[in-house]
Amino acid sequence: MRSDRPRASHRSGDEPPSDPVGPEYHDALTGIRAGVRALSPFLQNYVAAMVEQAAHKKSLAPPDWVRDIEPLSVPWFATPLSSLRMHLLRAAPVPFKRRNLFVDAAVGGRV
Repeated sequence: MRSDRPRASHRSGDEPPSDPVGPEYHDALTGIRAGVRALSPFLQNYVAAMVEQAAHKKSLAPPDWVRDIEPLSVPWFATPLSSLRMHLLRAAPVPFKRRNLFVDAAVGGRV
């Protein structure tokens, strides 16, 4: 499978970039703002939570547009089984909890 992602190439003696993902990350995520706005409120929040989670993992600040998305007014649980709701309340990654999305922590681990 071919990737369009640029590959890092370092010649002998060259130092790797100090922030290899920072500028590209912010440029790419700032560019998707309009596309996210076209989504349903649920999907806007889901994408924003994933972006916040990924930013946290990379020790980067999330793009400004994620703060413009209002959290869901009604909690959403990843399963209709009420017996799992307590688990989801505890296990959901913080960016998802702030947006009233209750998913298993494994979702945050895949971001």
